Amino acid sequence: NLQSVTETLPPHTYFTSIEIGNDLITMQGETDSPFTAVSYAIALEAKGTFSEVRITEIDEARLVKTESNETEAMPVESNVITFEILIKK
Repeated sequence: NLQSVTETLPPHTYFTSIEIGNDLITMQGETDSPFTAVSYAIALEAKGTFSEVRITEIDEARLVKTESNETEAMPVESNVITFEILIKK
């Protein structure tokens, strides 16, 4: 099951959590665009391995990272799309 879920993972998309139960897989992740999350769900469904694939949550979050050079530290902001997908086996 883990391989089926990870082999279709698009570029710039990362899992933040995966829970695999007897009948259900719950995945949470981050990606660069809401369209990428939707395309990923469609690709999982198209495999025909799972009985149902559903996006249950999609949102935009702002990340702040601190990057430093030789003289100072600068906060750098970026946006990321967070998502949750439920997969019925």
